[in-house]
Amino acid sequence: MKCENCEDIVDINSNFCSNCGVEIAGADAIISHDEWNLVSMLEILTEMGDETQIDKDMQVFHFLSIWSFTRPAFGTVTDFHKALNAANQATVISTFTVADDYDSIRTVTFLYVTESITKKDVCRFIEWFGQDIRVGFTQSGLKRWG
Repeated sequence: MKCENCEDIVDINSNFCSNCGVEIAGADAIISHDEWNLVSMLEILTEMGDETQIDKDMQVFHFLSIWSFTRPAFGTVTDFHKALNAANQATVISTFTVADDYDSIRTVTFLYVTESITKKDVCRFIEWFGQDIRVGFTQSGLKRWG
């Protein structure tokens, strides 16, 4: 998250900014189901300095991350698909897919909005999504095509 006062990056678990000392307000406040909308999610992502694409379908936020990569050469497509499967086996909350024209790898996850979700919960989820992507790429061999 970003500090509203100095715009420094603040750890999700912090109650105060380590740069300017201002209290981080509202991170633990429960946001009611009716208050969740695309605008509130975009505000959180902006605070985190993120540019994630979001689609909203009632109570579900869809996070999509797209990565360009080198198209597998003839004879290596099978190896590429094995690495893609390994990435999916290594991850917990995300799924790796490949575009039909083999120009990008897509990772996707979903956040289901509950009655007691907080801003901090959303920030943690987005961080876990990023960690999941890194695990998928590093443990699968997909980096070879990156």
